[in-house]
Amino acid sequence: MASFQDVTIYCRSNSPRSSMTGAIEGYEHPDLVEEIFRKTVSFEPNEAWPEMADVSTVLDFGGACGQHYKQARLSAPDVRWAVVETPAMVARANELSTPNLRFLTSVAGAKEWLRDIDLAYSSRALQYTSDPESKIAELCETSARPILWERLILSPNGTKSEKKFSLLGENGPRLVRHFRRKAAKFNRVLPPVDRFIVVRGKYRLIDRGSDWFKFVK
Repeated sequence: MASFQDVTIYCRSNSPRSSMTGAIEGYEHPDLVEEIFRKTVSFEPNEAWPEMADVSTVLDFGGACGQHYKQARLSAPDVRWAVVETPAMVARANELSTPNLRFLTSVAGAKEWLRDIDLAYSSRALQYTSDPESKIAELCETSARPILWERLILSPNGTKSEKKFSLLGENGPRLVRHFRRKAAKFNRVLPPVDRFIVVRGKYRLIDRGSDWFKFVK
């Protein structure tokens, strides 16, 4: 979820993308899972994340193999971090689990492990779920203090579904590059902006940018 790069494949003869070596489809494809896993293992973040300095527990929706956790630890070494991912990603990422890092397949499971959630966080993941609005509702039910959405794409008018492509090697942490020319195809569902920012339960929008939104209770 969080690790896809939104890159359209152009088929001009002078484009390096015209020499594809194959294609895969779906976020749970073994090749994609392995690509993200290996790049996450190699990933060494070089920037602190000051916003995490006072955070003790985080639910990371769509956090792949834990790249966000690796960066957060630069500012919060003892943070407890629960990544919610697909079953295929969780099965592979479990090898990286620690007493402070867990990979789970449901928001409910993450809440049970963390108990009290300081922050619910999601980066470039919501639009790669089949039903974004249900995932929004699930995260709102966690009672996390703030909910922070980053690198989020919304539709200006109604829910929009589309096919997206990337090169396999373009997925995973950006600081680690693999130039694998296999294409990855996946579905993207963009929830409507007006329904996304509407007050949900006790949450209200307090700040936003072009592709990020922060809600608090």
